[in-house]
Amino acid sequence: MAGRKPIPDALKVIRSPTPRKDRMNPDKPEYSDLLQVPQHFDKERKDAWFEIVPQLIEVGVAQTVDVQALEMLVEKWVEWRGAQDKLNSTGLVTKAPSGYPMMNPYYTITIQLGKEIRSLLSEFGMTPASRQKIRAEKDSGGSEFDNI
Repeated sequence: MAGRKPIPDALKVIRSPTPRKDRMNPDKPEYSDLLQVPQHFDKERKDAWFEIVPQLIEVGVAQTVDVQALEMLVEKWVEWRGAQDKLNSTGLVTKAPSGYPMMNPYYTITIQLGKEIRSLLSEFGMTPASRQKIRAEKDSGGSEFDNI
């Protein structure tokens, strides 16, 4: 399919103070906000899940149907965090088996995982560029009838 990726209705509402109803998806299925942590996740992945997913549910972006994409995001995040920790502890330059200095292989791993994570983050509106058009409504503190 050519053209722009469709934007979820929840992001349209966040980005515009007056979203156009004609641009919303009238056939959008309703899903439960209850997202179950995948059973095979270990403690580290569960911690990352509970760090990321509730924020997405709160803004109405993550739904039950997104579990697989969220699982990929959490998996890649934990892998990246582990590789980044190894890179931080071993340094950017390491010694090759021949004894000569070389770029740490963990650097390449963090770069590749970073690209994959950025792609997944942008799908959920979690990067500065993907949030650029989002304008949250600010509470004026008054009643909706104050302007009448």
